[in-house]
Amino acid sequence: MSTEKSQRDAAETKRATTELQPYKDPQVLEELYIEDGHTQAEIGDFYNIDQSTVSYWLDKYGIEREERDLYRSESDDGRIQYTVPEEETRFYQYQMNALLDYGTDEVFNPFTHVHHLMAGPYAVDRPANLRVMNRKEHMKSHAQGTAVDPPSTILQFYFEDEPDDYAYFGSKEERLKDWGRLKEKHGIGDVDRGGE
Repeated sequence: MSTEKSQRDAAETKRATTELQPYKDPQVLEELYIEDGHTQAEIGDFYNIDQSTVSYWLDKYGIEREERDLYRSESDDGRIQYTVPEEETRFYQYQMNALLDYGTDEVFNPFTHVHHLMAGPYAVDRPANLRVMNRKEHMKSHAQGTAVDPPSTILQFYFEDEPDDYAYFGSKEERLKDWGRLKEKHGIGDVDRGGE
C-alpha cells in the first residue's frame, strides 16, 4: 500500500470520526471552550458525554483556559457543584439555596445534611423543598424509606393546581402512580426513585 494512500485513508478516518464525534476536533473544542466560554460540563451535556471525556480531549490538544476562581459542574441527577480551586472547597447549589432559610453553621455543619423534601430523579433545589436535618437521622430515614415527603410541598410553587391534587399516600407503589399522573398531566420528571 502506498504512503500517499495510507495518508488519505488516515485523513478520511479522522474526518469521519470528528463528524460523528465533534468533541474530538481541536477547532470545535477551542471554539466552544475558549471563544464561547462554555464549561466542560456544558460541552459534555451538549454531546451527551461525560465531563471527564471533554477534559481528556482538552488536555490531549493542550487547550487551556485562564484559571477561574470558581468552577461549576453538574452530575447526571442534576446536582450542581461549585469548586473553589485555590481553597480546595466544594459546595452544592442546594446548600447555597438552603442558606436563604438556614444559617451557615446549620448548612455546613459536619453533623447535618440538606434534605430534599420532594423526591424525584432530579434534585429540586428550591428553598421551599430543602430542610437541614441531623446527618444520622437523614441517613436513617432514607434507609427506612421514610424520607420521602408529599410532592405537593414543592409542586404548589410551579403549578396553579391545588396541592391536594398531589396527595401523598405513603407506599412506594402509590407514590409511583402519583408521579406517573404528574408526568402525564404536566410532562415533568420521571417516576420517584426513592429519595435523594
